[in-house]
Amino acid sequence: MAPKHPRTETETPGTAAKRTRADGNVDPPAAAAVGGDNNNAPPTVDGGSAPGGSNASGPSPATNTGNADQPVNRSEAGVVNAAQDGNAVGAPALTEVDAVKWLNKLGVEPGAVAGAALPTLNAILSAVRANAVGATTLPDARRAVGLPADNARVAPAEGTCVTSADDIAAKVSILQELAQAGVLTTRVASWSVAELTRLKVLLHWIDVKNNTFDITHTPAKCAWGLPTAFNDTSNTLCVEGTSTPITLWIPGELAGQWWVDGEGYPTSRPAVSVAPMAEQAADYCKAQLNELCMPNNSSKVVEGFGPSQVKASRWMTTRATKSTPASIQEFKAVYNARKTLRDKALLQPLPLAQLKIRDFVVMEVRVGRYAQKDEGQKDDKGKRRAMDRWQTFYDLQAIYKIKDATEPFSAAPEVADFEI
Repeated sequence: MAPKHPRTETETPGTAAKRTRADGNVDPPAAAAVGGDNNNAPPTVDGGSAPGGSNASGPSPATNTGNADQPVNRSEAGVVNAAQDGNAVGAPALTEVDAVKWLNKLGVEPGAVAGAALPTLNAILSAVRANAVGATTLPDARRAVGLPADNARVAPAEGTCVTSADDIAAKVSILQELAQAGVLTTRVASWSVAELTRLKVLLHWIDVKNNTFDITHTPAKCAWGLPTAFNDTSNTLCVEGTSTPITLWIPGELAGQWWVDGEGYPTSRPAVSVAPMAEQAADYCKAQLNELCMPNNSSKVVEGFGPSQVKASRWMTTRATKSTPASIQEFKAVYNARKTLRDKALLQPLPLAQLKIRDFVVMEVRVGRYAQKDEGQKDDKGKRRAMDRWQTFYDLQAIYKIKDATEPFSAAPEVADFEI
């Protein structure tokens, strides 16, 4: 919890003392310098020290000279303190003028928070400060709330996703929730509130009716499907005691894609890898495949995972009959999901060429397995293997493109009213 800030003896609780100048304008009050540690007091409007003693507003100039590359001093509570020049992220201001100035220092145009009440502004600054705990420099603190690293102003008309006081508060709140869910917030700091909200929903997706879940919410009651004469799912993870496959979503950045062979023809087993937005998801996936293979902890698939990445593949060979040659089909289950992710029939198909590294996608998979050949057996091609030893893998079902890698901001109306 952030330390409380003392009031001057002349203040009425919940208000700030003000002075009226001859021109009718109101001056903001000076920051209080009451006895005790006042290291968190905000700077005055002109950026100077508060009255009541030498450097009462913060650390000495030697601690932070205002250079953006210098570390921002922190209190014992872990929050970022105010630097003497007023450029650092710090404690809540005592007046609306101070609060707006602090947000303006972070690159928020004054008009974006015009008219906001002091409690709202202070709440925003407190949230910004809490979200910047991990920042060691002012640029880091600015990036933590999705703003440019330098002091350049970014007006809402120029595309910034910070457009109002409520928007700022909502964005910081969602960033904090995503951080608790394991998301590295610097990866999504430039996203709009609508996009961050959508990511939060995807990371907690549980659709029991359609047996679709975020990967980290895989149902506990699941098993290999039942062998049947038609639509055999015995090698697919299903709802326990049924032949209904479980579909899993992995939201992340596209990290790799393999669609063609060395000669440029569609490969028989295309593959895709993503870096999950929730960093613990990659470890969860590796543990899941290891637990489901036989014997346990012998999965060879996870050895091909890159650091913090998850890979999925799909066999694309088909035969009309057992005696006809195999043909290789091109993987085409790639969709534009900027607005909705529910019904494939309503989605626009995308060519593979429109998938780029670092695109934000949802990789849809099912857990599959295949029998291993007996140890010491050189070649068992054409022979049916006993299902007593098997490997597990993620069977690629579809790729939904949510956000293009080249879109740092997204103010498009269709994104603001998205449907999952």
